[in-house]
Amino acid sequence: MKKLSAFILALFIAFSASVTAFALRDTDPQLDVDEIFLAEKNSQPKKIDHSGSSLRTAVTPGSTIYFSIKNARRAEVLNGYRAVLEWSKGEDYVTSVRIEYREMFDFDGVTSLDYRYVIAMNIADFGDDAAHTLRGRIKLAQRRTQNVPEVSFTVSVKKDVVEGETSYILCNTPELNLDFPSFSDIVFIDFGGFCGFEVNSRGQDSVDIGCNFLPITNIAECYREAQLRFITWNKRPFFDHAGKLTVYSSGEEWLYELRGGKLYDISDCYREEEGAFVLVTHRLEGLVISDRELMLDVPQIPEPNPPTAAFFATGNKS
Repeated sequence: MKKLSAFILALFIAFSASVTAFALRDTDPQLDVDEIFLAEKNSQPKKIDHSGSSLRTAVTPGSTIYFSIKNARRAEVLNGYRAVLEWSKGEDYVTSVRIEYREMFDFDGVTSLDYRYVIAMNIADFGDDAAHTLRGRIKLAQRRTQNVPEVSFTVSVKKDVVEGETSYILCNTPELNLDFPSFSDIVFIDFGGFCGFEVNSRGQDSVDIGCNFLPITNIAECYREAQLRFITWNKRPFFDHAGKLTVYSSGEEWLYELRGGKLYDISDCYREEEGAFVLVTHRLEGLVISDRELMLDVPQIPEPNPPTAAFFATGNKS
C-alpha cells in the first residue's frame, strides 16, 4: 500500500512539473492580440482595427495578415514555438503560415512601428472573381493544446471589396467632411471627374475627404519635361474598409502613388478592360499621373525657375 501511495505521489509530482513547464508566464513569447497588421498586395504592412482577440475584416487576394508576437526580441527566444491554426473554413486559400521578422507600420502606412517577429498568413490569389471566406483561430504555442492567447478570425477575400447600394458624392474642394454614418452600404466619391473611390460605409466614422489638384512643387520642378497631373488629399483619410480606387487613363500614362512624401510606381495596376488604373486601398494620400516614365531611382535636383522680367529690370543677380 505504501508503495502504491509513493507511486501515485510520484505521478502527481511528474504531472505537476509538466503542467508548470507549459504554464504561460507574462514574459513568454505569445501573440499580442492588440496588434494585427495587413499588407495588401505590393504594399506595406499597416496596422488595422479589430476587436481584441477577434478579427473580422475584408481583404483582397494576395494579401498577407500579420499577427504580432510580443516578448520576442531575439530569434533564439522562439526556439520550440510555432504557429498553431485551427481551421473552420478556407484553409485551401492560404498559401503559407510562418514566423517572420519584418518592419510594421501604423495605420497611415508611413509611420514605422519598428521591426518585430510576426506570424505571417499569406492569402492566395487564384485570379478569379469569386468571394472566399477564411475562418479559424491562430496562436503561438509550443504544443497544439497549450492554453495561450489566440485570435479568432473571419476574413472575407474578394477581388473588389465593394457591394451594395451606392451613394454618389462629388468632391472638388480642399475640405469636405463626409458623414459616413448617414449613408447606407456603398459610397462612390468622384474626385475631379478622373478619379473615383468606392468604399463600404458600414461602421465608418466621419472622414475629411477634401482634395486638391495643385502641382507638388518639388516634384514638378524635378520632372519639368513630363506632363503631370496631381491629386492630393489634405487630411490623408484612412478608411476602415478597403476601397476601390480608380484613375481613368488611356493606358499611355504612368501612375505614381505618394506615400510619406515619396513616389512609388504603381503603373502595373492598369486594367485595360476598365480603361483605368485600379487599386484597393484603405488610405488616400496622393497620386501623380505622368505622360512618361519617371526615373525614380535616379536622384533628381529641382531646376531653378527661369529669370523673370523683374530680375532684368532691377539687375538683381543674387
